Amino acid sequence: MKGVWESPLAVQVEAYGLQWVFGPLPTLPAAMEFVSEHVWDTDTYRHQYLSLIDPSEAAVRLNRRVREGNPGLFDAPGRSQQEPLEVALRAAIAREHGGVGDGPHGDGLYAHLDIHRPWRVAVKRHACWEGDCDHGRDDEGNCTAPVQHAVWCRGCTPVYVSGGEFDGTPYDECQVDWPCSPVLAMCASFGVSLTGKALPTDRLE
Repeated sequence: MKGVWESPLAVQVEAYGLQWVFGPLPTLPAAMEFVSEHVWDTDTYRHQYLSLIDPSEAAVRLNRRVREGNPGLFDAPGRSQQEPLEVALRAAIAREHGGVGDGPHGDGLYAHLDIHRPWRVAVKRHACWEGDCDHGRDDEGNCTAPVQHAVWCRGCTPVYVSGGEFDGTPYDECQVDWPCSPVLAMCASFGVSLTGKALPTDRLE
């Protein structure tokens, strides 16, 4: 299975509520060259890179269930288990703009909130998984340090896309707590009070 950036890519460009997807482009450098040539007005246009994956790889890449096989660094519940603040914010949007599908204004807010949804994780540092830490060891040589629970922003926290063993896991240098700035801005706009985070150990099922 190829790494994400080893597959053909597309460049998605957005401005004034419109979106264009250009591709396929053979490599990430080619996609970056396309952006340098055509997306020079960064005050107007926002872009992101999309990996174009063969549909036959969907079963391998998507929907790995919690506690089945090896989930890697993370053991997080499905997105249907929402944070209380997320529920309150969606209700506030619904009161002013209706539900999903009732109008483009509300749909845009729901879509933006969905991108910046909470990401509940149980994580250790990369050094712990690689055996390079100073913590105690069990009989099999694995790190015995407790797993740390956190809630990060799924959209703001960048992840590895190298195709290696840490593919899909976040950089140690940039783990953005949720609620992030975009969510806080929406809370301020709709008058939604901040609530505590429902971590994996104490969230409402």
